Amino acid sequence: MNNKLSPAFIELTQDALLKAIWFKGSLRMFLIQHQISESALTQWSAEQSKREFIEWLWPKLVKDEKGQNAILGMARLLAEMRHFPDLERKEDTKERIPEAVEAINRLRTAVSEINETIRETKASEARRKAVMEELSKKQTAQQSLDKLQASTNCLVTKIGTQAGGYEFERWIYDLAIFFELEARPGYKAAGRQIDGAITIESTTFLVEAKLVKEPIGSPDIDIFMAND
Repeated sequence: MNNKLSPAFIELTQDALLKAIWFKGSLRMFLIQHQISESALTQWSAEQSKREFIEWLWPKLVKDEKGQNAILGMARLLAEMRHFPDLERKEDTKERIPEAVEAINRLRTAVSEINETIRETKASEARRKAVMEELSKKQTAQQSLDKLQASTNCLVTKIGTQAGGYEFERWIYDLAIFFELEARPGYKAAGRQIDGAITIESTTFLVEAKLVKEPIGSPDIDIFMAND
């Protein structure tokens, strides 16, 4: 939780806690359930009331994120309370339970509001992350496209050379990868050099790459088809 709890929310939680959980033993178990340390609980002397102890503990929890998370966890659990076992054992049950119900209802509204704020914050962060990832993808794609263009310019000076032919094979593979196609760079199969392969919708197409000045004529194409 990155946002600090408001003083009003912290006070509502404290008030609901003291009114809904009456006996010290119940309160101690509740605090243990929310990871209040044993070292803190040992500071609760037998002479101290639960209110005195909570008023000592609360400022210490508010100081850091872990403590505020503990308070928020308590608030969420208290907001779910519909029955008050401690108060049902009191002689003044008819007075105590309505007070607890009122405090819990106020806290429940505040918890609902803070939960909604947290959901909105997370949704906003997720949207921002998605936008940044998309922007990063576009930037990477643009850089790849620029690299492909630069490679094309370099290839022009190597037309008709063996080195240029090998580089052209790699360029075709890089182009296929840029467009997110399943591709394979040059390889040998049954003693024959394959310049590359591209698979589209489960069909694999073998690639014959030639970097030459003049268009390839039908005799070369016929030889390629005959060897397929």
